Amino acid sequence: MIDGSTVENLTQSGGASYAIDCYDGSNLTVNSGVIDGCGKIAIRIFTNNSTSAPNVTINGGTVTGYRSVWMQLAGSNNSVAPNTTLTVNGGTLISTDPTYKQVFYSYSYGNSFSGSSIILNGGEYYGDVAFGGGQKIDAHKEISIDYANCKFYGGIYSYNDADNFTEVVATETFAVVDNATDFVANLATADAVVLNGDIDFTDTQVTIPAGKDVVLNLNGHNVEAEQNGTTTYGLFTVPSGSSLTVKGEGDVVVKTNVTNGISACIFQNDGVLNIYGGNYEANQADSVKGLGALISVIDNCPYNTDAVVN
Repeated sequence: MIDGSTVENLTQSGGASYAIDCYDGSNLTVNSGVIDGCGKIAIRIFTNNSTSAPNVTINGGTVTGYRSVWMQLAGSNNSVAPNTTLTVNGGTLISTDPTYKQVFYSYSYGNSFSGSSIILNGGEYYGDVAFGGGQKIDAHKEISIDYANCKFYGGIYSYNDADNFTEVVATETFAVVDNATDFVANLATADAVVLNGDIDFTDTQVTIPAGKDVVLNLNGHNVEAEQNGTTTYGLFTVPSGSSLTVKGEGDVVVKTNVTNGISACIFQNDGVLNIYGGNYEANQADSVKGLGALISVIDNCPYNTDAVVN
């Protein structure tokens, strides 16, 4: 059971490495915390028999990596149907792969999928959910998706089971970024931006585009900026008609070097600001006219208790 811990895969080389590798007979429950594949697969579900298959349940926390979860039927005996189950009741699954963007992938080297179940009761999915890759073309035992309680920023499709599964194309998109240039470039088109590294926004001010509702998932990374030239600086500005929702864990820090300047992590200029995670800090190198981690023109900003504002 993972409950509030951080598990990272820091292996420097080799493709067959995972933050958590679940073999036959294992049962994994993630209630909270972070499972980070660090550019590789976060959780692998590996099975090749029908009697002691592993089962994974995700109730909360963040599972992030090249793929969040990979269900692998490793054997080549297509008469065997491993009885394994992935259940997601909540939490956040993030794919950091810029090409395939698969947050979940089931793959068989020859075994039947008819004993495998994928049950998605809730959670947020930043990436594609893909079923049925590999050699054996058949239906899974169960594919259950509660669309009302799940939030998808990617597609849902099957490689080999078109007769039993209708492809779903997500109406919302996301981008994974690790620098300020890509962050700004994706604001106009992406509904959600996920950090895949710490970002320095020094002397850069980010304004949410007019009419856009943007989700920023810190994904365990930090954002910092140093104000050097302007007298008024807001790292993120939320204008009227736009909204910014911040999720995930990470530090957002702004430092001002300008005497008599005003500096803020987020400047809520009549837009809607929702904060559901992160730590916010504004600090000064000299005396300043005004300073605040969050500056709101109007009082419509709900602060979640998980957010720390200094």
